[in-house]
Amino acid sequence: MRPDRPTRRIAHDHNFADFPETMAREGRKTRLAAPAGGYCRMKKHITSAALATALIAVLPGGAQALEGPKTYRSSYTVSLLGFKIGVSDVTTTIDGDTYRLEASLRSAGLARLFGAVAGSTAVSGTFTEQGPQPRDFAMSYVNGGKRTASRMTFAKGDVVTYDYSPKPRDGDPGYVALSKNHLLAVGDPFTSLMIRAKDPQSVCDRTIKAFDGELRADFKLSDPKISNVSVAGYKGTAVTCTAKFVPVAGYYKGASAIEFLRRKAGISITFAPIDGIGIYAPVSAAIQSTIGWVTVRTTRFTVQD
Repeated sequence: MRPDRPTRRIAHDHNFADFPETMAREGRKTRLAAPAGGYCRMKKHITSAALATALIAVLPGGAQALEGPKTYRSSYTVSLLGFKIGVSDVTTTIDGDTYRLEASLRSAGLARLFGAVAGSTAVSGTFTEQGPQPRDFAMSYVNGGKRTASRMTFAKGDVVTYDYSPKPRDGDPGYVALSKNHLLAVGDPFTSLMIRAKDPQSVCDRTIKAFDGELRADFKLSDPKISNVSVAGYKGTAVTCTAKFVPVAGYYKGASAIEFLRRKAGISITFAPIDGIGIYAPVSAAIQSTIGWVTVRTTRFTVQD
């Protein structure tokens, strides 16, 4: 164990490491010539966007004052250039000041022509005065037969342990290695998108610090646009933020996917307030890819006592 980073173990599950920036390792192998290759690359953007947007299911209905546990079920559709390419189902249980989210995603429609994508994730944590804080995080992901894995534990907003498989080659030329400081005051890709704010305007006045087990990245939010939205489970005021992707560590300098996200990709996330408890969570998102815009929208929302 290195003295400058949290405990690291070998993961045993298969990873759903799909947060948009988690192409850190594979991005260096990506080429832009073939359309089919573009679709394969976009499957990573698809799954990450869908599960990030699924966080709206985490905090409905006054999570801080529930008399007993409640279960929320949501469904999401992911589209590329107007065509459905993925679907996600999310089950969230809230019990007092704790939450647990379980989600799955699979390729659909046009995306099936380019190989199967399937993944799952589980996140648990606690609501605090500063906002939601994760405790455990695990993702598993299979893309065209390739399997990867990610597990993390947190304490007081810091990463305590993290496992990732296959293991990044830290000594490779151009690899930006993680340090202990990179993993302080960060969240997993899901919890980091649940924002405590006093009003819609202030939602976009911050930088989201996220870690998926491999790559540490910041998303600098800005340019708030207030609007009224109507999606499954919510109708009312929302705020859309522009997000700038900034890789921090755990990636290869010059990786084509990373460079595209950093320099050219447009990212917007629409947040809505959750029942007056001061938390805003995503209801939709759009991410620009090398072959078009990926959009994620809520299609179903139900509550079970």
